[in-house]
Amino acid sequence: MKRSKGKLCGKTRTMARGIKVITVNQHFKTFEPGESVLLKFKPKDMLKYPHARFNKKHGVIVNKQGNAYKVKLKDGNKIKYLDITPIHLERSVSKAPKTKTAKVKTEPKTKPKSEAIK
Repeated sequence: MKRSKGKLCGKTRTMARGIKVITVNQHFKTFEPGESVLLKFKPKDMLKYPHARFNKKHGVIVNKQGNAYKVKLKDGNKIKYLDITPIHLERSVSKAPKTKTAKVKTEPKTKPKSEAIK
């Protein structure tokens, strides 16, 4: 069996073409605990770069650890915690679960027979 050369072997050249510059503002983004975020990885910065399977997943900020944030997300049926720098995080609109509303049947308004005869 051929030995693995790592998860990014042969991909770094194509990954580097996607984003031109990482700005200072992206390094210092702040998030509050409980805020919903989207994990969108920037290949130019490999610091705290998680596995590619978590790219474009939604998660929730748990707390801040050093320069990174601890993000809680669900991978299948298992809850996982990842430490990710703010460069790879974007704010996302919280998707509230859709609830089915019960339809109430209303009876049609009809005139009583006594009024209809008159």
